[in-house]
Amino acid sequence: MVRTPGNVIPIINEVANFEINRNDNINIFKNISHKKLAFNSIVGFGAGVLVPKTDATLLSKERHDKFHLAGYGMSMKVGLNITIFKRFFIQSELKGGFINMPYILTTHSKTDGAKQNFFFFQRNILFGGRFNLNR
Repeated sequence: MVRTPGNVIPIINEVANFEINRNDNINIFKNISHKKLAFNSIVGFGAGVLVPKTDATLLSKERHDKFHLAGYGMSMKVGLNITIFKRFFIQSELKGGFINMPYILTTHSKTDGAKQNFFFFQRNILFGGRFNLNR
């Protein structure tokens, strides 16, 4: 068996994900122009499929490191976007979801495999800018 640092089996995941978000202007400061400072709420949900590739040798058996459909995931998020001068923004998001992978292939034997499911929670903080490329 090949072991990696910390006895972790490396799994490379490819995900086909679809997400829908709704952004609403929530100007909380009435005396500040939205051209200088704008506040936007973000609500969204997403779903997708997980296509992993297990990059490990288990119990000296031949590796099965081809990409395959192993399961699905779903998520929801809420956030706040603060836009400054219509160009730059700071955005904070809270995202949570569920992953179910009942068909993880580990070797070429049809009796070998793995499965897992879990909930996740993540915080994202983004800094960015918006620029018109059509000028």
